[in-house]
Amino acid sequence: NVEKSMANVWRSPSNPGDGKTPRTLVNSTELYRLANSNWVFDADYITIRNITLGYTLPVNRIKYLRSVRLYAAANNMWVITKYPGQNPEGNDARSNSLAFGIDNGNFPVPRSVQVGANINF
Repeated sequence: NVEKSMANVWRSPSNPGDGKTPRTLVNSTELYRLANSNWVFDADYITIRNITLGYTLPVNRIKYLRSVRLYAAANNMWVITKYPGQNPEGNDARSNSLAFGIDNGNFPVPRSVQVGANINF
């Protein structure tokens, strides 16, 4: 599998493609190994990280319960971005301070939903 942009690769002087995507070469991954402006993208984004809804039940008539709270929480449900990668916050720099912003091989931010109850006796 390759990116859609590879459909516009340079093939010949009469068929230059989109003018940005170089031709592919047998046994070469140079385009994918070298940092260049083809990989610079605007990573602006808006996200909703956490939504929690809860309800505390009235338990004043039940003598052995102090409180009961029901809740539902959703994490990382929406990310609005034009960034083509999986995670606009991605960073593969590890300890290299000169490589911030490289997202090679990063995982997407997982979404999760929790439902639960807190019961205090």
